[in-house]
Amino acid sequence: MMLNWEGTYVYGIGRTDLGYGDLGDRKGLTLTVDSGPSTLRVFYFANRGRHDNLFHQTDVITMDVNLKPNGKYTLHCDASDESARFTLIELPTSDIVAASAEVPLYIRPSPEHRGGGFIPVFIPAHH
Repeated sequence: MMLNWEGTYVYGIGRTDLGYGDLGDRKGLTLTVDSGPSTLRVFYFANRGRHDNLFHQTDVITMDVNLKPNGKYTLHCDASDESARFTLIELPTSDIVAASAEVPLYIRPSPEHRGGGFIPVFIPAHH
């Protein structure tokens, strides 16, 4: 059975970080934030039928935004086999408020399960 899905996710906005946790629970997520200039951090994450626990994804990218009081927005991503481009769209006008440059897609393990690993470090003994 092939499982194909994709998602465009908010990693954080302003000083609020959502991180990578609970990605499956973010569909239809609504956030209330202060209006004015802010920084939106987003990423794309997809399973394109792979069965090896590797996923297509972007790094977290930053978009500068200027949010209107009582504004409502949706985040959209156009992704190809090699890259993605994000747009923040104002509702109901459909105006593009911010757009990213084209960013590369990588194939790597799920960011949800990255945790406290370790890096071995050689420390020489002094005699």
